[in-house]
Amino acid sequence: MLVTSTALLASIEAAAQGKFDLRTAAMPGFAGKPAHTTFSGAGLVVLAKDAARRQAAWQFIKFLTSAQGFTIITSKIGYLPLRPGLVSNPRYLGPYYSKDSRIGPALRQLASVTPYTFFNGNQAAQAVAMLQDDAVQPIVFGGANAASTLASVTRQIEALLGQ
Repeated sequence: MLVTSTALLASIEAAAQGKFDLRTAAMPGFAGKPAHTTFSGAGLVVLAKDAARRQAAWQFIKFLTSAQGFTIITSKIGYLPLRPGLVSNPRYLGPYYSKDSRIGPALRQLASVTPYTFFNGNQAAQAVAMLQDDAVQPIVFGGANAASTLASVTRQIEALLGQ
């Protein structure tokens, strides 16, 4: 099992070709509770002093987020289209989705996305690393007790961030 973004679907599919049948599933929930997926996505920022370049950048961003732009991006790499209606539209992602519905589980969970939580301050990157290295990794890969490990790491992160 690999938990990752649908943005990697095309490259994972290429690696799996002829070796195994690649399938997708929704992010699981635990103990009867629903999954709390986050959407962190990507960001595009264009800084230009020249008005013509700013206008060109704005047109490009509008294209990337258009129905046609999402159709290209999703069909080429598997990135989740943030306009779910495109998968049933024969003019856009309908043909792609009818042949390959592996983005379906992620699409169905799009409506219940939980806002991404981030750490503030100068030590934010260190806090993220601490959460990953001292909490997630030991719990997921080492079988550490989740309650006590998370409580301990929470105290460490709060001390680090001065909370």
